[in-house]
Amino acid sequence: METLTTCAQYGDLIGLSAADWSDDRGNSKLLKAAGLDGGKYFLVGISIYAESSQHVSLHVVEAAGHADMMALVNNGQIHATKIDTTLTITDVLDCLKRFSVIFKHKDLETVVVAYDT
Repeated sequence: METLTTCAQYGDLIGLSAADWSDDRGNSKLLKAAGLDGGKYFLVGISIYAESSQHVSLHVVEAAGHADMMALVNNGQIHATKIDTTLTITDVLDCLKRFSVIFKHKDLETVVVAYDT
């Protein structure tokens, strides 16, 4: 068992990311593109790894008749199943309205940015 976290071979750059679905069906669209039933699964995470090729995994929980995934949360945790897919990074981005990722050097705690005016 593992928790969702980022990794790379050397971890020279570390960072954060955030995204917004393109609409209220963006997650269903992604599940469908992966051949998964949006009525059966809740999407709780996405892993993207690129080296010489792209790898996209979806982290899902079975809906099991629950109206929303929060009913499956226990002490702030949810146990998900990782499903490797044939999706590409572009497939994921097509389901998003906004996407932001920031990398910084691993040895820097804070980077203060000054903007030209």
